[in-house]
This record gives sequence, structure tokens and C-alpha cells, in this order.
Amino acid sequence: MVVTDATILLGGLEERLYERRGAVIRTFEGGEGPSLLLVHGFGGAAWNFSELAPLLPGRRLIIPD
Repeated sequence: MVVTDATILLGGLEERLYERRGAVIRTFEGGEGPSLLLVHGFGGAAWNFSELAPLLPGRRLIIPD
């Protein structure tokens, strides 16, 4: 199985890791302005938004992986 490195496809967004109650959650965040949370569906991944993210200037994007 090949796993795509979302850090390459989501250039300009910072990869962050959050640990809560023993679970680690990876997000990609960046931008300025009102926050917009982009959530993928079952079986999806953060890189699904690689084409949409550049089209949202003026927003702070938060994309959980």
C-alpha cells in the first residue's frame, strides 16, 4: 500500500500533532482570517483537499488527517 505524504500536497500548511486522551491527531493548519474546518469522509485523507486549499485565500484552514 502506498501512502501519500500530505505535507508535499498541502504546501504552505503546517503539520501539527495533538495528543488527547491517548490518541494522536494530525492536522494541517495555516492561513489568515476566519477559521474553516475541512473534514474528509470515511476513507479519505487530508490530501483530498490539496486542490481546494489554494482556492480559499483569506481563511485559516484546519484539516484533520
